[in-house]
Amino acid sequence: MPILRWKKAERDALKSLSDDQKKNIVPLFEMVPKRITDPKNKDNKLPMPPKQNLGNCIAFIHKELTDMKVLLDVTHVYPKKAEAFDEMSIPTTLFGNNLVPVLNLNDIRAENFSTNVKTFFRNQGICLRVKYKEIDDSFWNSVDNELTGLGLTRQDVDFVMDYGIASVNQKDEMHKIVSDTDKTTGWRSYFFASGAFPKDLQKITPGKKEELARIDWTNWTDLLNQNPELRLPGFSDYTIQYAEYHEPPEKAFPSYSIRYTAPNKWIIMRGQGSNAQNSAGDKQYYAHSVLLVMESDFAGASCCESDKDIIALSQNPDGKMGTPQSWIRAGIRHHIVVTLKGVESVLSSGN
Repeated sequence: MPILRWKKAERDALKSLSDDQKKNIVPLFEMVPKRITDPKNKDNKLPMPPKQNLGNCIAFIHKELTDMKVLLDVTHVYPKKAEAFDEMSIPTTLFGNNLVPVLNLNDIRAENFSTNVKTFFRNQGICLRVKYKEIDDSFWNSVDNELTGLGLTRQDVDFVMDYGIASVNQKDEMHKIVSDTDKTTGWRSYFFASGAFPKDLQKITPGKKEELARIDWTNWTDLLNQNPELRLPGFSDYTIQYAEYHEPPEKAFPSYSIRYTAPNKWIIMRGQGSNAQNSAGDKQYYAHSVLLVMESDFAGASCCESDKDIIALSQNPDGKMGTPQSWIRAGIRHHIVVTLKGVESVLSSGN
């Protein structure tokens, strides 16, 4: 379960995967605020109305992701989610799509859902995404009754326990949960989610390479290796993005950097930003590519299209360098493919 923001790079990364890869993925998209051009002043940007934003999401899912189950979280855009669920229920009823709404703890305790929305929940099921810090004994004692109030049981629910920013200390807590079968049984699916990628690359010196541990991944693999006899959670992460969403500054100068996922770590090739004095600009991508293909952890052309593009660029200094957005897309696509292969390897080893 990759957790992705509803942005072009993330959408395109998912869309470009093969059909076989898509079959083993359940993406959870977080809608984010959008801005549109002011019709009265083309130099000014206005917030996109939530209804228009959501309509664009649903249209894309209908057209481009019809072969996937897609979980959609509207928390960052809709102050009142009931309005969003009403909007989501209409096209779902008409077209029978694979869109599943994401609810949090406060949502399932709300009583202001319309009959149409409750029918939508029963038809599609829901994803219950709960922050780990919100879960205590009272949650486990009441969650089934609260689902019943919506006409649902655990069999209608994809349960996501979101640990947020990953740390090595989370393994003990994860072990406690999976050891209690009353907590893990009955769900349509259940996942442990966390993210270990840093908020930004500011701590890495431009022109330098750094390796960062994939703590979120090793926490999950250790959990499976230690508990092969139990029903274990699926793996969910934030790919090569920070686990906590923050609105980016309006006038940002992203660096020309590559984020590359290896089985147990990330390799970061940090470049200068476009506003840096004497910056080499996008030519830095060529230099990064030359160094990256020499790494022992470089997966090679057989991995995915992202790796083929890196090889091609490393052999052509006059080629098309790409943009920060296109490299985020390539990095996310590569990350998902590497993670899928890792999951398959862990499961085939006996878990």
